[in-house]
Amino acid sequence: MPVRIGPARDSNGVIPAGILLAGLGLILSASTSCRQASQSVPPDEYGSLYPVTLRLKNGSPLLKIGFSSRGVQELTTCDEPELDWIYPGAYSAWDYTEWHWWKGHPFDFRARGFENPAYWDSFRPRFLGNPRVDAEKLGKGYLGIEFETDGLTFRQEYLLPATAGRDRVHWDMLFTAANSTGRPIEEYGHFFACYTSVNGRRSHWFWDAGGELVLWADRGVGHLDGYVSSPEAYFQRTGRIPHCPRGGGRLIGNWHQPVLVSHPSPAGWRSVILLDPETTAAVTCGMEGTAMDFIFYPGHKKRVFPSQDRFRSRLRHLMVKNPGLPTRDQLEDWWLEFQRARPDLERRLHDLGE
Repeated sequence: MPVRIGPARDSNGVIPAGILLAGLGLILSASTSCRQASQSVPPDEYGSLYPVTLRLKNGSPLLKIGFSSRGVQELTTCDEPELDWIYPGAYSAWDYTEWHWWKGHPFDFRARGFENPAYWDSFRPRFLGNPRVDAEKLGKGYLGIEFETDGLTFRQEYLLPATAGRDRVHWDMLFTAANSTGRPIEEYGHFFACYTSVNGRRSHWFWDAGGELVLWADRGVGHLDGYVSSPEAYFQRTGRIPHCPRGGGRLIGNWHQPVLVSHPSPAGWRSVILLDPETTAAVTCGMEGTAMDFIFYPGHKKRVFPSQDRFRSRLRHLMVKNPGLPTRDQLEDWWLEFQRARPDLERRLHDLGE
């Protein structure tokens, strides 16, 4: 089944003149002081939406996605067209880059004596990344977002499927981070959020080391005050993720696999997020459940991110009509499919001219 893709449009419904769009006014220098940054950070705006409709084999629409320079900006299923899965608000999206950090970086707030850092000072990739959207190959099921912050460069690449089932559809995102600072950096982390309206403040689930889905609230986690990681992560012995600017990076457990599961919509749809098992540092819950969040890093044993090196992480968004909580067998099947897909994703990127 081909993916049906509509023309890119701006927030007023106008098709933009160019395909490659720069972020609006995000031009502050990385050397800007904390106090200066908090006073002069511009609004986080996106300039255009790039809509995609995924259809069944018979041509009926199944799912509509609106990409922006933030990531996934709008998402509706066609049997619930009034329900946007992206939480409403001025600062909201899925795969929304927020913070990044490393040992000794200029905005290491605790090292600078800021126990409660200013809200705007902490969101450097979000506000200072100067994102650019590459939608030239959207007709082939590809969209890219490039940005840079503090001497590092990043790319989010979306690969859309050619086929979809009636009650199940997925798409993949690959995130590449390159250390262009000219020096090795230690203990790097990059935090992403997926603001999900369906969850509300009812928490959501992670796949616990014991093999069962566990509600974050049942482990006492409400807003970024507890993280679940791999038992292989180099920071396990310390009990915390170093430099994490929320909740002290406190670890509360390990995963069976890095998977997050939402509540169901009225029609029974759920969002399932499957994350790279080698380069996901942790998963967590924000806003008492609304935010399905995760951290990427170079790898479980890669405390140092060498100069001119890069790492690639991947995730899969699975939308599945599953009113009941997924069983372990279902999770295992979805996970195996996600793992088997990696070579195909790499081949697709190569064929698209990476």
